[in-house]
Amino acid sequence: MKRTWKAVLAVVVAATLGLVAYAASSAADAVNGKCPIKGDDVAADKTSEVKIKFCSAACQMKFEKDPGSFISKIDKVPNTKCPVDAKAPKDFEGTLTVAFCCGNCKGTFDADPSKYISKVKPKKAGK
Repeated sequence: MKRTWKAVLAVVVAATLGLVAYAASSAADAVNGKCPIKGDDVAADKTSEVKIKFCSAACQMKFEKDPGSFISKIDKVPNTKCPVDAKAPKDFEGTLTVAFCCGNCKGTFDADPSKYISKVKPKKAGK
C-alpha cells in the first residue's frame, strides 16, 4: 500500500512540475515583457497565440529570428500585409506569443487583438 501512495505522489509531483515548466516556457517564449493593456510585468501563465501570415518562407524566418523588429508593422489580426516586406500574405504562417499581467487583460486582447497588437512592445535585449 505504501508503494502505491509513493507512486501516486510521484506522478502528482511530476505533473505539477511539468505544468509549472510549461507556463514558464510560455512566458519565456512571449515576445513582450510588459502587458500591452496595462503596462505591468507579465505573468507566466497568461499568454495568447497570435497567427501571423507572411508572403514567403524567407520573411517568416526573418520574423521568427527577431519578431521585435517587425511587430510594429503588423497592421491588424489577421494581418493583410506581410510584416517584413509589406506584400500581400500567402500561405506562410507563424505564431507570435503575447503575454499579459492578468486574465482580464488577456481576455481584453483576445476579444479584439487588432486593437492592441500595436501596443505589444518587444522585450529589451538580454531579458
